[in-house]
Amino acid sequence: MMKKTSLAAAALACAFTAGQVSADTGIYVYGSTSMAYANLDKLRNDLRAETGERVSKDRADHAYKLGAGYRLTDMLAVEVQYASLGKFTATSANTSVRLDPEAYGANLVATWPMTNDFSVHGKLGVHRVKTDWRVTDDNGSESGSNRRNSPSVSVGGSLNVTQGLDLVVDYDHFYRVNRGSRAKIDLYSVGFRYTF
Repeated sequence: MMKKTSLAAAALACAFTAGQVSADTGIYVYGSTSMAYANLDKLRNDLRAETGERVSKDRADHAYKLGAGYRLTDMLAVEVQYASLGKFTATSANTSVRLDPEAYGANLVATWPMTNDFSVHGKLGVHRVKTDWRVTDDNGSESGSNRRNSPSVSVGGSLNVTQGLDLVVDYDHFYRVNRGSRAKIDLYSVGFRYTF
């Protein structure tokens, strides 16, 4: 009788654990609004060297992220995402350079639960960044676009609001999103994630 009771308890424990793991795995979607800050030092220095003029930078702008993921385990997930990375300008007296980058990519996500409702996470990603650019001066304007692969890293945290819905904050760093300017972009984001 004792052996049967122990086996029944073990079976219940296994079922409960399986239920917990199942609840922490599966498909989720997310979206966030962001503030984007660009490092435009090389662009500023190049423009200053070319024009011999003082250069001002507009290096902050609103941005956003949208994505979907799949939890492989309660601590590991993969994501695909789109990120609008803002619009930035560097301007001298007679010349203006405008950058408009956006990124499509994937992340590997590691999550560490801190409490029942709060967890922290880290992401490693690679994105294909397309940057539209426009140069305007006294002779008119010229525009084009370029593409490059950019690695990214991210850290953040999430707080469970209700069943399946989490409030998420993130810091993302995108390396060298533009070939000519070598601009790097930091995103500070807040948004929501819904797990099906």
